[in-house]
Amino acid sequence: LDIIWIMDGSASISAPDWTSACNFVVNFTSACTMDPQDVEVGIVQFSSTARTEISLSSDKDSVINAAKHMIQMEQSTNQYVGFKEALKMIDMAGRTNTSGKVFIMVTDGNQNEGPDAKAAADASKAQGVDIFAIRVGSSVDRTRIDQWVSTPVDDHSFGV
Repeated sequence: LDIIWIMDGSASISAPDWTSACNFVVNFTSACTMDPQDVEVGIVQFSSTARTEISLSSDKDSVINAAKHMIQMEQSTNQYVGFKEALKMIDMAGRTNTSGKVFIMVTDGNQNEGPDAKAAADASKAQGVDIFAIRVGSSVDRTRIDQWVSTPVDDHSFGV
């Protein structure tokens, strides 16, 4: 299983919510059985732009270290570039023999820059990626987020 976290590091995510989101990634990764033949995890952060924090890896300590030391970008919100960066990671480092490909977007859904993220989410799903969302923040656009996730929506979109 290839799992890529797509983390909303924009300014609309408060510092406490950012810390909670990063801690959630750490706890999730700690609970995973990671092995090159089993699970690999990567992390992308987006704001106005997107960057790979760590490419797909089966090294649990490296993934946890990356999640613990991410510095929030704190700019505008462009989920489109987050999806595109994750797709690029799947294309470059994803395994063809894996049991599945999963994106987990952690966001408030309040896109204020870039093309509509739905197009990038739909392109990801067309390539066989299962998309989940974890809604964070005090002002969440659930309607928008629910357009990006796989179906059934109630099994793929969660609030914290």
